[in-house]
Amino acid sequence: ILAKLLPIIFDDLVKQTDAALRAKVIGVLNNALTRVKGNNAIKIPVLSIVQRWFGENLAASPNAPFFRNLSIIFMDLGVPRLAAAEQIELSMAIIGQFGKLQQGSDRATLFLASVPGLSQMAAEGQKSEAMRCLDLIASLKADDEGLTLFFNAVTEFLLIPSGATDAPSVGGLASTSWAHWKARLKSKPAAEMIALKLSLLRWLAALGAGPPAKLVYLPSLAASVENYD
Repeated sequence: ILAKLLPIIFDDLVKQTDAALRAKVIGVLNNALTRVKGNNAIKIPVLSIVQRWFGENLAASPNAPFFRNLSIIFMDLGVPRLAAAEQIELSMAIIGQFGKLQQGSDRATLFLASVPGLSQMAAEGQKSEAMRCLDLIASLKADDEGLTLFFNAVTEFLLIPSGATDAPSVGGLASTSWAHWKARLKSKPAAEMIALKLSLLRWLAALGAGPPAKLVYLPSLAASVENYD
């Protein structure tokens, strides 16, 4: 039931113009959140929620901050509960539509949601999934804005020191870019940052020489900045 209702409720939140009704919708989402937090067996329709981030309605909605704050909590809870195949589908959807995201923290948020699926593509026995990702990349133009932005996000993430997620600045990143990353990373310990970076490096390795060189050149350079031993 939750899988069908949550996307509908989030749609209502984005479109709602009445303050009193908006408060009721938020109340329903908070009640659902309480239920979800109390039962790890409940699956969350993460892909359906993520698709709302790409829609035109979000950009024009006065309720966008409420949507973002609540959907991020659901995504943070839901992504680890997804099966490997579901995490991969989520990553594929994010890569394919990354250019539709608004500038700023939206890109950092959805990029981080994609990392578990990227890790699964690089897992042993998942060569077919890595090939499917390569097919997706090949289906897009080499200068596709979303594809370029996604690989730029890989580069930026690899440049962030694993033990300094609360640093005032990061070399190689514009202050505005770092502010967007920092908002999502400031609570992550160094060990988790290293694990995320290793997932990205394994994904890049699984792709091999498939992607255009101009997409993987900067991430490859950024990967040499930190010692992952």
